[in-house]
Amino acid sequence: MIRCRRMLISAVSIAIGLTSLVPGCAARRTPDPTVVVVDDRRAPDPPALKSEEEQARRQLSVMKGLLKKDGENPQLQFEVGVLEARLGNWDAARGKFKKALELDNRYADAQYQIGLTWEHSGEMYVITKGRTVLPLQREPAIEAYQKAILLDQYLADAHYRLAVLALMDENMTLARKAIDDLARIEPQSNRSHEMLVKLTEIYRPR
Repeated sequence: MIRCRRMLISAVSIAIGLTSLVPGCAARRTPDPTVVVVDDRRAPDPPALKSEEEQARRQLSVMKGLLKKDGENPQLQFEVGVLEARLGNWDAARGKFKKALELDNRYADAQYQIGLTWEHSGEMYVITKGRTVLPLQREPAIEAYQKAILLDQYLADAHYRLAVLALMDENMTLARKAIDDLARIEPQSNRSHEMLVKLTEIYRPR
């Protein structure tokens, strides 16, 4: 049974509808011709609307007040990180997730979210090609997802994000393993099949 913590839902996240992090403002430039762009149709949710952003800021202010009184609470650190990430404050969010992990070194979801902050902070959208993540951010994101999987081998989203980035990184071996692990964890899901199709399309014999 999937543990409750993995659902990333708390009283705060329910209040503002947080189920995942959102991408920040991505720089747009002509990508290096050697970069492989994977069409990731499961990219994170669109940026928060202005009203949602204002609500997130209010919630963040409240949570920071609670954190001052209970700074050794890993769940509070995590929730503040989620709110910071919702606002696109990737560095601040990463700092909170790292603090949560320091307080609870088995906190797989915090480690996973560290990966998301790296991934989203380096993402960009290329017209006619889709979404990619710059190598400078992609590498630490991959490492963070691998660490999250070591903490919880059944963390399906970590396997999925790892597969996506491994394809971008042209690492066929890592991508295939992540896809196979995802298929084992989610035998009824279409995600692993979709990723396997992409793997075949990108790395078919030349």
